[in-house]
Amino acid sequence: MLESYWKQILEKHRYVDMPLHKVFKLAHIPTSTYYRNIQGKSEMTYDTAKKVYATLERLSKIWPTGLDDPKKINAPAPKLSKDH
Repeated sequence: MLESYWKQILEKHRYVDMPLHKVFKLAHIPTSTYYRNIQGKSEMTYDTAKKVYATLERLSKIWPTGLDDPKKINAPAPKLSKDH
């Protein structure tokens, strides 16, 4: 079963030491989109997820958590899947 875009974003975020709402800002996505998603009021589009995921990918290299075992959820995050 494929995970939702939101769950994929949360998985990737484990490797970045920056609040997720700030990641949305860096991705040029309104923070209202972030808040709607955390409240479960909206489904994230592929284009939005792709922008946030790409930002997280860049940040994971320059702003990593610094932990040996980042914010445990599962294994390392896979690439963003278009199907969910």
